[in-house]
Amino acid sequence: MLLCYSTCKIIDLTIDENKSLTVSEIEKICRQVIKYSVKTSHGRFHNQLFGQMDPYGLAGTWISEALNTSAYGLALARYKRFPNIKTDGMFGLPPLVLFTSEESHYSLKKAAHWLGFGMDNCVEVTTNERGQMSVEDLEGKILQVKAEGRVPLFVNATAGTTVLGAFDDFEKVADICEMYDLWLHVDGCLGGSALFCYKYRQLLKGLHRSNSFSWNPHKSMGAPLQCSLFITRELELLPKCNSLAVDYLFQQDKFYDVSYDTGNKSVQCGRKVDAFKLWLMLKARGYGSYGRLLDYALDISKVFVDKLRQRESRGFRLVIDEFQYTNICFWYIPEHLRNLEETEEWKQKLYEVAPKVKELMIREGTLMLGYCPLQYRNIGNFFRMVFTCFPVITDSELDFILNEIERLAEQWHKDTNGFV
Repeated sequence: MLLCYSTCKIIDLTIDENKSLTVSEIEKICRQVIKYSVKTSHGRFHNQLFGQMDPYGLAGTWISEALNTSAYGLALARYKRFPNIKTDGMFGLPPLVLFTSEESHYSLKKAAHWLGFGMDNCVEVTTNERGQMSVEDLEGKILQVKAEGRVPLFVNATAGTTVLGAFDDFEKVADICEMYDLWLHVDGCLGGSALFCYKYRQLLKGLHRSNSFSWNPHKSMGAPLQCSLFITRELELLPKCNSLAVDYLFQQDKFYDVSYDTGNKSVQCGRKVDAFKLWLMLKARGYGSYGRLLDYALDISKVFVDKLRQRESRGFRLVIDEFQYTNICFWYIPEHLRNLEETEEWKQKLYEVAPKVKELMIREGTLMLGYCPLQYRNIGNFFRMVFTCFPVITDSELDFILNEIERLAEQWHKDTNGFV
């Protein structure tokens, strides 16, 4: 059968706070979804510009890129201020300027390029030691842009920066945005999952004042790639900004509620049911399970920091004193580099350690751990450990990670006869 149509409420879509489902209950839901889904590979499915797939293509299926959810916020902000831009383009307008912290994700600059703002109109705001945006510098740069005849349009605040895991002060940033009439977008791709926390939800204090919010459950929560959400309080802007009234695809006289046809509100047209994976996760475990898992991830990250401090005499050193989220950044100083004057030459040798240890981890197949620099602070490579819901890390696993870094770094020095 091509499809099994029903108007009855067959699947309960609600998600409970603390109720988890059994494996058999989850299986039942999945079988119901399969039963009532359109069989697009059926020989009589001629509804859209796709249909039965080549099975070899299915075997190699992969998603080419993540949804740049921040770009949606940027497009809505521009449309709200200048509705005619949809038809007239940006010709004749003064330069429109976006503001983001120097610690923020690179995707906003890419969006500025793709949407025609220009990367020079993406102004970086300085940050404090923890990586939080300076509200004073933000306001100063807004005033500077206005004095130059450019138009301040959009502020991108961050909930969990990629490297340091910093959360901007959303209340203070929102005050500035309201004062100067700027759209406030919060990039919560990493830290947005803190919404589920019981102990650490205050990290997102002030989020409700934002115009839009992006969130990637595939980062902290372990959802399968890709899983990206764009959330906005400006709901009516989505169809106004993105709809082209294409009646050969998005017919308005269908017998069901056409608000479910999301293609008219977004850039993407054909799509899989991307929301199902997240809904099934939440349905199976309940909101409360993820709250406890995220609280544990933050708790165990603090245990990891304590272990690093306890091993300072063995060469471990934190990049900053205090972390807001589950990103923990640190160096390992090999024995031959300890108790020396920390000159620029010494630092360059230290910055070689993380990449080399990462290489040895991969070659031996024992561990994979990221490393990165902070170029805007002139800080070279260090290790970055990010704790998430899955896998659930134990105390003994923390010891293994630190012991393995120590072992491989000292082995590298020994194998090179002390020339590093």
